[in-house]
Amino acid sequence: YERHRVLSVAMLVGAGSYIGASLAPVSTGLPVLLVFYPVTLFCIVALAAAALPMMGDVVDYDRLRTGENRAGLYSSAQAFLAKSMTGVAAAFGFAVLGWLGFDAQASEQSVGGAFAIKLIVMWLPALGAVLGGLLSWSFPIDRALQQKISAELKMRDDNAAASRVA
Repeated sequence: YERHRVLSVAMLVGAGSYIGASLAPVSTGLPVLLVFYPVTLFCIVALAAAALPMMGDVVDYDRLRTGENRAGLYSSAQAFLAKSMTGVAAAFGFAVLGWLGFDAQASEQSVGGAFAIKLIVMWLPALGAVLGGLLSWSFPIDRALQQKISAELKMRDDNAAASRVA
């Protein structure tokens, strides 16, 4: 399977799992979690398994285009964005929870507080996953193009090595 399609399907199925869990009645509790939580975890693992090799494809394409190996730059940018977005998402989530009436001290949440929890924990992540899944579906580097890029890089490296020996 194409990596970008695995990533896209994982994001879309994960979004469906979030939405399914959010629509289940609260009274169903644990049985619902036993269905949707493993699906979500499987999708997260599939996403990670596809995303990192896709970054390698981008690094190879960039190396072919520029002649420079900037894998470290891509890796550090990805790590920075992941950590930064975690902090921003947490701050945003807590702010929205407060604005919509979530009360951490309450024994039972108000309608606004319950809505806020579902919005932050289920619906907004599902929306992000749907958007990411749709965008990643059309990722331009497929298996055939990656093989062509790899072959061209190998030829370039072999020529450079031959010229150094001569």
